[in-house]
Formats: sequence, C-alpha cells, structure tokens
Amino acid sequence: MREPRDETILTVLRERFGLTGQCGAEVGVSFGVLSVKLLELFPALVLDMIDRWELPPRRPYSDPIAKRSRQALRKTREEATRVTEFAAGRRRIVHADSVAAAAGYADGSLDWVLVDADHSREAVLEDLAAWWPKVRTGGLVLCDDIATRLGKEWGWGVEEAMNEFCRARGLAWRNLGHGVGVIEKY
Repeated sequence: MREPRDETILTVLRERFGLTGQCGAEVGVSFGVLSVKLLELFPALVLDMIDRWELPPRRPYSDPIAKRSRQALRKTREEATRVTEFAAGRRRIVHADSVAAAAGYADGSLDWVLVDADHSREAVLEDLAAWWPKVRTGGLVLCDDIATRLGKEWGWGVEEAMNEFCRARGLAWRNLGHGVGVIEKY
C-alpha cells in the first residue's frame, strides 16, 4: 500500500518526467521505503540515496528517529541497502552529511532532488542552498513534511525554510498536499 505522501511524490515525478530515464537524489533515506517505490516505478531511474544514518548530526535534531542509537541507525542503513539491492546497478548509497554530499555533484546534473533529511529550518535552508544548483533547468526540488502534525509537535521548520529560500531568490513553491512541496527550476 502506498502512503499518500509517497503517492504525491511519485505522481509529480511521473507527470514531469514520465517513466523514462531520470537522475534523482533522495536526501534523507532512513529505511529506504520511498527508495524502493521510486526504483520500482521508474525502471530507468538512477537514484542516489543520501543519508548520514549513524554519522553525527551537524546540530541537535528534534526528530526522534535521529536520536536512536548509532547501532540502530547503522541497521537502518543496512536495511535501506538490502531492500534496494534489486536495483543495485541503478542506485548509489551515499553515506554522508547532506550538505557535504552535495559538493560531489556537478551543477545541473540532477533531474530532481527530494529534501527529507534534518527538518529544522536551518538545516532545510542549508540543504536547499546546497542542492538547488545541482538540479537542471526544468527540474524539481521537492521537500517533505510541510505543515504536518509531527512537524508542529517536533518543531520542524520545512515550510518556513522553503518560504525563506524562495523569497530570497524570487521563486515560488507549491504545496502539493500530503506534506509535500515543490519548487520548479526554470
């Protein structure tokens, strides 16, 4: 069964790019649940799965997932690797901090990026600034967990960061529903 959030992400990517070749980056992978859905739906997708997993965070993080033990987070990484093994030739596991990982990509080299890592305002702003140049003209930057109940409860700042990022650059973003926002790069 697909989650409404995942279905929203899959639909916008299918509508924009079809089922043909794509090069995308999922920034914040956790167990790889969405990675599996992406790799199954898009048979020509080359997906970079970027997560810090058990690496120390840049700042204190309000999400309980990141507060799990290093051993539990390592097992999360191992699970993400295992469940995407069917597409090992089309996916790359990038075990790194999201901003540091972005430095390894050429500008304009990605069709899309999904930002779903540290949900604090500061971290989302850093991720958007780092990954925006990596997306080609005509591509998409998606953010997850906008205006969600958990976001309010845990003090996330995804929507605030998207507003600030777009305002500073004369851009606009759209709320696609189910906690997903998108910025189109033109």
